[in-house]
Amino acid sequence: MLELLQLLSSLLFFAVYYYHGIYLASLCVSVLSLIQFLVSVFAKLPSTTMNQSSLLLLSLFGFATWFFSNPLFIQWKITIINVVFAISLFMYRYFKREAFFTITFRASKLIIPDHIGRVADNALVVFFLAVATINYWIFTHYSEAVWVSFKTLLLFVNVVYMLFITLYVSRHMKAAPSGSSAISS
Repeated sequence: MLELLQLLSSLLFFAVYYYHGIYLASLCVSVLSLIQFLVSVFAKLPSTTMNQSSLLLLSLFGFATWFFSNPLFIQWKITIINVVFAISLFMYRYFKREAFFTITFRASKLIIPDHIGRVADNALVVFFLAVATINYWIFTHYSEAVWVSFKTLLLFVNVVYMLFITLYVSRHMKAAPSGSSAISS
């Protein structure tokens, strides 16, 4: 449900941007992100810390863009959040001594080999850093309209990239034996 709300808020951002500009679009996405966050917390919907952090940052940066009439806030958000996610994923694996994907799937009673989880982790870290770098390059060297087009394209690129990672991981996935702990190799 939350993913659908995120998609709708992104589409609303683009629609409002094309008719009313970046400041009103940023305010709309800020309010919707805050509503999504509050709904997920109070309705106790399943949500990750990464998802909730993203919603709060989007709300903060969107509101700052509107309040200060400066598009750099919303433009920097993509770079900042992707760098934070890349570092968080790397640090998670460093401290847990196991791949994020391996642990996540185990919690769902599925087993993947840890080296497969590490490949998926690394692919996601590289993706986050690439998106952060490309976003920075685009908003510092091109017009706001080009950046909005990039942001629009990024919705679809994210889905396709996650589909590829999911397909890769699913080839190595097995159900955990019932009644035993899921330990990956």
